[in-house]
Amino acid sequence: MKLSIQSIMSLMAMGGVVTGLTTNSTPAGVITTPSHLPLDLNGSNFTYPYPINLYSFTSQSAALEMAFLDVPPRRPRHGYPPVDPPVALLLHGKNFCSVTWQSTIQVLTRTGYRVIAPDQIGFCKSSKPDDYQFSLAQLALNTRNLLDALDIKSVTLIGHSLSGMLSTRFALLYPDRVDRLVLINGIGLEDYIAAGPAYDVWARMLADVYAGSRREAFVRAQARPFWRRRGAKAST
Repeated sequence: MKLSIQSIMSLMAMGGVVTGLTTNSTPAGVITTPSHLPLDLNGSNFTYPYPINLYSFTSQSAALEMAFLDVPPRRPRHGYPPVDPPVALLLHGKNFCSVTWQSTIQVLTRTGYRVIAPDQIGFCKSSKPDDYQFSLAQLALNTRNLLDALDIKSVTLIGHSLSGMLSTRFALLYPDRVDRLVLINGIGLEDYIAAGPAYDVWARMLADVYAGSRREAFVRAQARPFWRRRGAKAST
């Protein structure tokens, strides 16, 4: 069942939704799985446990690469044909990368899900443009275009930390693309810091990007608030 507008509005009432700015991306793009990638891919040489795919597209007049993981299910899920498994889309938080979903990916693929986990533009192994409008609406549009390029119609959408807001924004803009919405908050009764990735892995992963060849662009991207301006609608 797709999310209704009423359901999304209920989520907004509980946690709030940050609106984005006017966005621009070309809907088309090219998906590649290079056999050889630069060790320092867009400023990150952190080793990922799965093959890295690249979605190359144009946004805000910039040629960009979005790195992402596309992990097939280990077994069929009951009620789904093996050639058309359900898809889980995992969106990382502001100080994380797609690879921090590794344990979640293992569980989901064991239960029959195909998992898509992108590094958002400005993060980790994706492009870090010097001048870019990092709004929630823009990131949501980039993510939708990635799904279009992969010919994925709808997903179970799982967002962590900042991407809890991004996922809610995505569901508001593209409700027909969301089967289920799962928001993982970093604050609550459970100690998510202790339950998350090992601290040494997390620290090395971030230090690698901050010390990489695109460190200045990464710092600028991290410093820009996503919620500074409000109110404009997304455009394709």
